[in-house]
Amino acid sequence: MKQYSQSLKLACWCLPALFLFVDLGFAQPPQGRGAPDSTQIAATIDTLAQKLSLTKELKEKVGKIYFASFAEGRKAFEKNRGDWPAMREARMQIDEKRDADIKALLNDEQKKLYDKFIQEQRQRRRGDRPPRPNN
Repeated sequence: MKQYSQSLKLACWCLPALFLFVDLGFAQPPQGRGAPDSTQIAATIDTLAQKLSLTKELKEKVGKIYFASFAEGRKAFEKNRGDWPAMREARMQIDEKRDADIKALLNDEQKKLYDKFIQEQRQRRRGDRPPRPNN
């Protein structure tokens, strides 16, 4: 009887603890999603400057465009909260404008390298998943 009592006490303490830990695991926000913070944006600009051999002046201009596009993206996200198609459309328009503004500053060789950089970024974000078929 004493053995049964100890097992019951152990179960009474372990099961709630187990449920608590499982519940806390599900309560954590998803990792790796959402808008990048300023250090991530700055790192992207640094990488871009290196890959495109940007001058200091050009890097600053590209940086301003990048930071402005992410600020605009946050505003669009807040405005369209919950409306995923509208958020996606707004993000696409913001990205297209950012890319056009940056390409206006670049020479032909840099434009090719920029297109390649953007393509690599998109593939990385998708996790190298194949594109969805259009229905």
